[in-house]
Amino acid sequence: MFTSQQNTVSNGVSDATQGQWGGVILLGRAPTAVCATGTGPNNAAGSSTTCQQAIEGVTGRFYGGPNAADSSGQMSYVQIRYSGIAISDGNELQGLTLGGTGTGTVLDHIQSHNSADDGVEIFGGTSNLKYIAITGADDDGFDIDNGYRGFMQFMIAAQRTLGATADSFSTEIDSNNGEDLLPRTYSTYANFTFIQTALAPAAIRQRGGSDMRYVNGIVKSVSGVPCLNLVAGETSASDRSTIRAADTTKQDAGPPVFSSVYFACNGR
Repeated sequence: MFTSQQNTVSNGVSDATQGQWGGVILLGRAPTAVCATGTGPNNAAGSSTTCQQAIEGVTGRFYGGPNAADSSGQMSYVQIRYSGIAISDGNELQGLTLGGTGTGTVLDHIQSHNSADDGVEIFGGTSNLKYIAITGADDDGFDIDNGYRGFMQFMIAAQRTLGATADSFSTEIDSNNGEDLLPRTYSTYANFTFIQTALAPAAIRQRGGSDMRYVNGIVKSVSGVPCLNLVAGETSASDRSTIRAADTTKQDAGPPVFSSVYFACNGR
Protein backbone atom coordinates (compact mmCIF):
# COMPACT_ATOMS: atom_id res chain seq x y z
CA MET A 1 0.00 0.00 0.00
CA PHE A 2 1.07 3.56 -0.77
CA THR A 3 -0.63 6.05 1.54
CA SER A 4 -0.18 9.17 3.62
CA GLN A 5 1.31 9.40 7.08
CA GLN A 6 -2.08 10.62 8.31
CA ASN A 7 -3.67 7.35 7.15
CA THR A 8 -1.48 5.43 9.60
CA VAL A 9 -3.03 7.05 12.67
CA SER A 10 -6.51 6.76 14.13
CA ASN A 11 -9.05 9.16 12.58
CA GLY A 12 -6.40 10.54 10.23
CA VAL A 13 -8.59 10.25 7.13
CA SER A 14 -12.25 10.21 6.12
CA ASP A 15 -14.32 9.60 3.00
CA ALA A 16 -13.57 13.21 2.00
CA THR A 17 -9.79 13.01 2.48
CA GLN A 18 -7.48 13.51 -0.51
CA GLY A 19 -4.28 15.30 -1.54
CA GLN A 20 -2.23 14.36 1.53
CA TRP A 21 0.83 13.45 -0.55
CA GLY A 22 1.90 13.47 -4.20
CA GLY A 23 1.48 9.99 -5.67
CA VAL A 24 3.42 7.27 -7.45
CA ILE A 25 5.43 8.06 -10.59
CA LEU A 26 6.94 5.42 -12.90
CA LEU A 27 9.11 6.56 -15.83
CA GLY A 28 10.53 4.56 -18.71
CA ARG A 29 12.11 4.70 -22.15
CA ALA A 30 9.20 3.63 -24.34
CA PRO A 31 8.12 6.10 -27.07
CA THR A 32 6.30 9.37 -26.50
CA ALA A 33 4.79 11.63 -29.14
CA VAL A 34 5.43 14.89 -27.32
CA CYS A 35 9.11 15.78 -27.25
CA ALA A 36 10.88 18.42 -25.20
CA THR A 37 12.32 21.38 -27.04
CA GLY A 38 15.53 20.35 -28.77
CA THR A 39 14.59 16.66 -28.90
CA GLY A 40 12.62 14.63 -31.47
CA PRO A 41 10.39 14.77 -33.39
CA ASN A 42 9.24 11.16 -33.18
CA ASN A 43 7.88 8.87 -35.89
CA ALA A 44 5.17 6.21 -36.14
CA ALA A 45 7.58 3.50 -34.98
CA GLY A 46 8.56 5.59 -31.99
CA SER A 47 12.20 4.96 -32.80
CA SER A 48 13.59 8.44 -32.20
CA THR A 49 16.57 8.19 -29.89
CA THR A 50 16.35 11.86 -28.91
CA CYS A 51 12.65 12.36 -28.16
CA GLN A 52 11.99 12.71 -24.45
CA GLN A 53 9.76 14.85 -22.27
CA ALA A 54 9.79 16.13 -18.70
CA ILE A 55 7.20 14.52 -16.48
CA GLU A 56 4.67 16.67 -14.67
CA GLY A 57 4.85 17.25 -10.94
CA VAL A 58 8.62 17.09 -10.43
CA THR A 59 11.62 18.92 -11.87
CA GLY A 60 14.30 17.46 -14.12
CA ARG A 61 12.88 13.96 -14.58
CA PHE A 62 12.36 12.76 -18.15
CA TYR A 63 10.61 9.89 -19.90
CA GLY A 64 10.55 8.56 -23.45
CA GLY A 65 12.91 6.71 -25.76
CA PRO A 66 13.00 4.14 -28.57
CA ASN A 67 12.35 0.96 -26.54
CA ALA A 68 8.66 -0.07 -26.72
CA ALA A 69 9.46 -3.19 -24.65
CA ASP A 70 11.09 -1.21 -21.86
CA SER A 71 10.48 -2.38 -18.29
CA SER A 72 9.92 -0.07 -15.33
CA GLY A 73 9.40 -3.01 -13.00
CA GLN A 74 6.23 -4.52 -11.56
CA MET A 75 3.38 -3.07 -9.54
CA SER A 76 0.72 -5.62 -8.51
CA TYR A 77 -1.88 -5.84 -5.74
CA VAL A 78 -1.38 -2.25 -4.63
CA GLN A 79 -3.59 0.49 -3.22
CA ILE A 80 -2.65 4.16 -3.64
CA ARG A 81 -4.61 6.25 -1.16
CA TYR A 82 -5.34 9.96 -0.55
CA SER A 83 -2.80 11.25 -3.09
CA GLY A 84 -2.70 13.87 -5.81
CA ILE A 85 -1.89 17.54 -6.00
CA ALA A 86 -2.29 20.28 -8.62
CA ILE A 87 0.93 22.29 -8.46
CA SER A 88 -0.34 24.54 -11.26
CA ASP A 89 -2.68 24.21 -14.23
CA GLY A 90 -1.36 21.33 -16.34
CA ASN A 91 1.28 20.40 -13.78
CA GLU A 92 -0.24 17.83 -11.45
CA LEU A 93 0.51 14.64 -9.60
CA GLN A 94 -2.00 11.81 -9.87
CA GLY A 95 -2.57 8.69 -7.84
CA LEU A 96 -0.46 6.88 -10.43
CA THR A 97 1.55 8.65 -13.14
CA LEU A 98 3.11 6.63 -15.95
CA GLY A 99 5.57 8.30 -18.32
CA GLY A 100 6.94 6.27 -21.23
CA THR A 101 6.61 2.92 -19.49
CA GLY A 102 6.92 -0.02 -21.88
CA THR A 103 5.34 -3.43 -22.41
CA GLY A 104 7.92 -4.98 -20.09
CA THR A 105 6.30 -3.14 -17.18
CA VAL A 106 3.79 -5.26 -15.22
CA LEU A 107 0.80 -3.30 -13.90
CA ASP A 108 -2.19 -5.17 -12.48
CA HIS A 109 -4.56 -5.28 -9.52
CA ILE A 110 -4.11 -1.61 -8.64
CA GLN A 111 -6.57 0.72 -6.91
CA SER A 112 -6.22 4.49 -6.74
CA HIS A 113 -8.50 5.89 -4.03
CA ASN A 114 -9.40 9.55 -3.44
CA SER A 115 -6.77 11.18 -5.63
CA ALA A 116 -6.97 14.98 -5.63
CA ASP A 117 -6.35 14.83 -9.39
CA ASP A 118 -6.61 11.91 -11.84
CA GLY A 119 -6.69 8.32 -10.67
CA VAL A 120 -4.10 7.39 -13.29
CA GLU A 121 -2.56 9.48 -16.06
CA ILE A 122 -0.48 7.89 -18.78
CA PHE A 123 1.94 9.96 -20.85
CA GLY A 124 2.99 7.97 -23.90
CA GLY A 125 4.51 4.53 -23.63
CA THR A 126 3.12 1.09 -24.41
CA SER A 127 2.30 -0.47 -21.03
CA ASN A 128 -0.68 -2.78 -20.67
CA LEU A 129 -2.81 -2.53 -17.52
CA LYS A 130 -5.41 -4.88 -16.10
CA TYR A 131 -7.61 -5.04 -13.00
CA ILE A 132 -7.45 -1.30 -12.33
CA ALA A 133 -9.96 0.42 -10.03
CA ILE A 134 -10.20 4.19 -9.67
CA THR A 135 -12.44 5.35 -6.82
CA GLY A 136 -13.07 8.86 -5.54
CA ALA A 137 -10.85 10.75 -8.00
CA ASP A 138 -11.29 14.53 -7.97
CA ASP A 139 -10.52 14.80 -11.71
CA ASP A 140 -10.44 12.11 -14.42
CA GLY A 141 -10.46 8.41 -13.66
CA PHE A 142 -8.25 7.33 -16.58
CA ASP A 143 -6.35 10.03 -18.51
CA ILE A 144 -4.20 8.99 -21.48
CA ASP A 145 -2.24 11.14 -23.92
CA ASN A 146 1.16 11.88 -25.52
CA GLY A 147 0.99 8.90 -27.90
CA TYR A 148 0.07 6.15 -25.45
CA ARG A 149 -0.38 2.86 -27.33
CA GLY A 150 -1.24 0.22 -24.74
CA PHE A 151 -4.16 -2.00 -23.77
CA MET A 152 -6.33 -1.80 -20.64
CA GLN A 153 -8.72 -4.48 -19.39
CA PHE A 154 -10.93 -4.97 -16.33
CA MET A 155 -11.33 -1.31 -15.43
CA ILE A 156 -13.56 0.52 -12.95
CA ALA A 157 -13.92 4.26 -12.53
CA ALA A 158 -16.32 5.41 -9.79
CA GLN A 159 -15.89 9.09 -9.24
CA ARG A 160 -16.00 11.32 -6.23
CA THR A 161 -19.64 12.23 -5.56
CA LEU A 162 -18.94 15.71 -4.14
CA GLY A 163 -16.30 18.30 -4.94
CA ALA A 164 -15.06 16.96 -8.26
CA THR A 165 -13.74 19.48 -10.78
CA ALA A 166 -15.94 20.76 -13.61
CA ASP A 167 -14.11 18.70 -16.24
CA SER A 168 -13.82 15.42 -14.34
CA PHE A 169 -14.36 12.60 -16.83
CA SER A 170 -14.41 8.88 -16.20
CA THR A 171 -11.81 8.86 -18.94
CA GLU A 172 -10.13 11.57 -21.01
CA ILE A 173 -8.21 10.58 -24.13
CA ASP A 174 -6.23 13.07 -26.21
CA SER A 175 -2.89 14.07 -27.69
CA ASN A 176 -2.38 17.41 -25.94
CA ASN A 177 -3.54 19.36 -29.02
CA GLY A 178 -0.91 17.62 -31.16
CA GLU A 179 -3.42 16.24 -33.68
CA ASP A 180 -0.89 14.48 -35.90
CA LEU A 181 2.10 13.92 -33.66
CA LEU A 182 3.52 10.41 -33.85
CA PRO A 183 3.12 7.86 -32.42
CA ARG A 184 -0.62 8.55 -32.34
CA THR A 185 -2.50 7.87 -29.13
CA TYR A 186 -4.33 4.55 -29.62
CA SER A 187 -5.66 2.25 -26.94
CA THR A 188 -8.30 -0.38 -26.27
CA TYR A 189 -10.48 -0.38 -23.17
CA ALA A 190 -12.00 -3.81 -22.54
CA ASN A 191 -14.34 -4.99 -19.80
CA PHE A 192 -14.85 -1.60 -18.20
CA THR A 193 -17.41 0.08 -15.93
CA PHE A 194 -17.55 3.87 -15.75
CA ILE A 195 -19.82 5.41 -13.10
CA GLN A 196 -19.88 9.13 -13.84
CA THR A 197 -21.12 11.23 -10.91
CA ALA A 198 -19.32 14.54 -11.59
CA LEU A 199 -21.21 17.19 -13.59
CA ALA A 200 -18.70 17.15 -16.45
CA PRO A 201 -19.43 17.58 -20.19
CA ALA A 202 -19.57 13.77 -20.49
CA ALA A 203 -18.46 10.48 -19.01
CA ILE A 204 -15.99 9.87 -21.87
CA ARG A 205 -14.05 12.65 -23.58
CA GLN A 206 -11.97 11.85 -26.64
CA ARG A 207 -10.13 14.48 -28.65
CA GLY A 208 -6.83 15.52 -30.16
CA GLY A 209 -6.85 13.10 -33.10
CA SER A 210 -6.63 10.11 -30.76
CA ASP A 211 -7.82 6.63 -31.74
CA MET A 212 -9.73 4.24 -29.46
CA ARG A 213 -11.60 0.95 -29.25
CA TYR A 214 -14.14 0.34 -26.48
CA VAL A 215 -15.13 -3.30 -25.94
CA ASN A 216 -17.57 -4.85 -23.43
CA GLY A 217 -18.31 -1.89 -21.22
CA ILE A 218 -20.93 -0.08 -19.15
CA VAL A 219 -21.15 3.72 -18.95
CA LYS A 220 -23.55 5.35 -16.50
CA SER A 221 -23.93 9.04 -15.68
CA VAL A 222 -26.15 11.36 -13.69
CA SER A 223 -28.84 13.65 -15.09
CA GLY A 224 -27.46 16.32 -17.40
CA VAL A 225 -24.27 14.42 -18.24
CA PRO A 226 -24.13 12.66 -21.63
CA CYS A 227 -22.07 9.58 -22.38
CA LEU A 228 -19.69 10.99 -24.98
CA ASN A 229 -17.87 14.21 -25.77
CA LEU A 230 -15.95 13.84 -29.03
CA VAL A 231 -13.86 16.85 -30.01
CA ALA A 232 -12.57 16.95 -33.56
CA GLY A 233 -10.14 19.67 -34.52
CA GLU A 234 -10.56 20.73 -38.15
CA THR A 235 -7.65 21.31 -40.49
CA SER A 236 -9.97 21.32 -43.51
CA ALA A 237 -13.63 20.72 -44.29
CA SER A 238 -12.94 16.99 -44.70
CA ASP A 239 -10.36 16.54 -41.95
CA ARG A 240 -11.93 16.22 -38.51
CA SER A 241 -9.04 14.59 -36.59
CA THR A 242 -10.68 12.40 -33.94
CA ILE A 243 -13.52 11.15 -36.17
CA ARG A 244 -11.99 11.17 -39.64
CA ALA A 245 -11.50 8.14 -41.87
CA ALA A 246 -8.49 5.89 -41.32
CA ASP A 247 -5.29 7.10 -42.94
CA THR A 248 -2.19 4.89 -42.71
CA THR A 249 0.07 7.77 -43.75
CA LYS A 250 -0.90 9.46 -40.48
CA GLN A 251 -1.02 6.25 -38.39
CA ASP A 252 -4.74 7.00 -38.08
CA ALA A 253 -7.05 4.07 -37.25
CA GLY A 254 -10.23 6.02 -37.96
CA PRO A 255 -13.26 6.96 -35.80
CA PRO A 256 -13.63 5.42 -32.33
CA VAL A 257 -15.14 1.94 -32.27
CA PHE A 258 -17.70 0.76 -29.69
CA SER A 259 -18.40 -2.97 -29.43
CA SER A 260 -20.88 -4.32 -26.86
CA VAL A 261 -21.00 -1.12 -24.83
CA TYR A 262 -24.12 -0.32 -22.77
CA PHE A 263 -24.86 3.39 -22.23
CA ALA A 264 -27.18 4.61 -19.46
CA CYS A 265 -26.51 8.33 -19.38
CA ASN A 266 -28.30 11.58 -18.53
CA GLY A 267 -29.67 9.92 -15.42
CA ARG A 268 -31.44 7.15 -17.31
